[in-house]
Amino acid sequence: MAMRPSLAPNDAAPSPKLVTGGQTQAAMSEKEPPASVEGHLREKVLTAVIALFVAAGFMATSSVMVLFNKTLMRPQLFPFPAFLTSLHMLGSWVLAMCLRAVAPALFPSSEAIFSKPREDPELGMEAINARAAKFWEMFQRFVPIGICFAISLVSGNWAYQVAPVTFLQTIKEGQIGLVYMMAVVFGLERFSWRSVAILAFTAGSSTFAVYHQSEPSIAGLILQTVCGMAVSTQAALMSRLMGELGGVRMDPLTVVLCLAPVTLLVLVPINVIMWDARIPSHLIANWHVLGSNVLLAFALQVMQAVSLKVLSSVGQGLVSTMKDVLIMLAASQALHEEITCLQIFGFTGAVFGVGLYSATKLFPEVFDTKRDA
Repeated sequence: MAMRPSLAPNDAAPSPKLVTGGQTQAAMSEKEPPASVEGHLREKVLTAVIALFVAAGFMATSSVMVLFNKTLMRPQLFPFPAFLTSLHMLGSWVLAMCLRAVAPALFPSSEAIFSKPREDPELGMEAINARAAKFWEMFQRFVPIGICFAISLVSGNWAYQVAPVTFLQTIKEGQIGLVYMMAVVFGLERFSWRSVAILAFTAGSSTFAVYHQSEPSIAGLILQTVCGMAVSTQAALMSRLMGELGGVRMDPLTVVLCLAPVTLLVLVPINVIMWDARIPSHLIANWHVLGSNVLLAFALQVMQAVSLKVLSSVGQGLVSTMKDVLIMLAASQALHEEITCLQIFGFTGAVFGVGLYSATKLFPEVFDTKRDA
């Protein structure tokens, strides 16, 4: 039997080694460098750690923002929801423009909207007019969204003035049905009896928790319902806008950059109607607190944009649910708001319903398969 010649380590031109049968797996593992496997594992761990920090940052920022706004609504601080919302919008607009100047990569779709036409004589006035028409079209599309956004922010902040956070958070859980209803009306969702049943269970659980609230507030219920209807309409309009719009797909921070000035204009007549002579004195006395609040509001918008990039849709749903639970716990501890056992029971059912509804949207093939079976 002929022997296969051994290959010396210093041979200049090694002959290829034949691999057959059971040797294939061993040869493949020999060819794959251990360093590449270790590097791939490190990359996965790093990605998971980054996602974890982003999720924790978003939940913490959102919870602190709710508690901060609730605290600001106290009579001795700044109980003026419309003007507070205007400060948020003004700060978001200015800070978004500064952030775009420093890091334009965070605003990928803004170039197509705000870029100036090149100074080329061959372009002529037609190109300039087309750019102006496109900008005006975008502005008009943002006006109804800005109106809904202004109503939701003012009524939401106002509700913090008259009702406990735990009470308002429970109502929010049940308002996912409004979002679904508006999505069906705008043609963004298909009507499904399964979704109706899940959302009815969610609304029933939320109603049960609200009914057993130790400190119920009719004014808070009305304001939060108005806020929920505005948010639902805004979400439906935003879903249409975030799609293909004249060849431009809007990224979240560019939406902030466009929406903030429009909302600020909408808030002008609201501020005139709700103007209070105490606003200037409270503004001067609490300028440092309000400045921190405005920075936190913009940080929350940035965290939302970053979470959309880093987290998957499944992660977004889990983070949103955990955020609601964290706000309830934080309100009970930091603000010393009482939560009854029956309220916890109803809130848990509402959170379960929201999670189940989100799961049917994230994994439709799983639920459709079970239904067909």
